[in-house]
Amino acid sequence: MRTFVVVVTAAMMLGSAMAQENPRPSQNQAWTGHPASAEDVKSPEAIVAALYDVISGPAEQKRDWEKFKSLFAEGARLIPIVTDKEGKTEPRVFTPDGYAERSAPLMAKGGWYEKEITQRTERYGHLVQVWSTYAGGPDPEKPEIRGINSIQLMCAERCWIVTVLWQAETKDNPLPAEYLPR
Repeated sequence: MRTFVVVVTAAMMLGSAMAQENPRPSQNQAWTGHPASAEDVKSPEAIVAALYDVISGPAEQKRDWEKFKSLFAEGARLIPIVTDKEGKTEPRVFTPDGYAERSAPLMAKGGWYEKEITQRTERYGHLVQVWSTYAGGPDPEKPEIRGINSIQLMCAERCWIVTVLWQAETKDNPLPAEYLPR
């Protein structure tokens, strides 16, 4: 019994120490000094606009990855659905930090602009689901791709992005009419 208590106590202390190392606050804590303004996180529409804004820009423009990361809740994930050369479709899972590390060099090398072209939002209490149809590419005037972002938010005192799951449009999988501008 004593060994069990020691093991449980050690696990609790380790978990507490690991939680203190994570700079991202829990969903109910304020993030003092974070780069996202109160305007950026005040509503589902505002946080989605901030997300698109922070990843968009010309080549050589450094993105504000600290602002980007401050939009996300602890444990958040970004998940593109990809199909490899053999035709296998699977999710690729990134943390906000991992996405920033992977994307920073690509966005510095070539410009990237992504804009929302239509949005459908559903809400239940603090749970918000945003279907955001996007157009993107290196030239803001000539988007090369379109797709849909499924963005899950938790909105209470502020909005937090919990998950972004997306899939690009293909010739075999065109965007449905209900997700396009009317």
